[in-house]
Amino acid sequence: EAAKAFSKVDPDSAVYPQALYKQGLAFAENDKLGKAIAAFEELLNRYQGKPITDVNRLNANLGLARIYYQNKKWDSSLNYYRQIPRDTLQWHDALFEMSWAMI
Repeated sequence: EAAKAFSKVDPDSAVYPQALYKQGLAFAENDKLGKAIAAFEELLNRYQGKPITDVNRLNANLGLARIYYQNKKWDSSLNYYRQIPRDTLQWHDALFEMSWAMI
């Protein structure tokens, strides 16, 4: 139901990126990994031209990394983890989680 509620946010709204990210999380929580990937990829595509430190772009990369990890697709997971720059708050989480994907 959470994913359904997030889908009602207008794409032109200032809160749409957060809604899309949280929709992806809701799908992941319910093991709808394909839908979670679609939500995170849409978020990533919307912010692809932004700086690599853009919060929405980082969250999309981290969300995709976690979904691929959950799906046991280690190489894909590592690819997204590696896109998190060192000078961001998300880097410490990404580094820790990436180490598990490497194992």
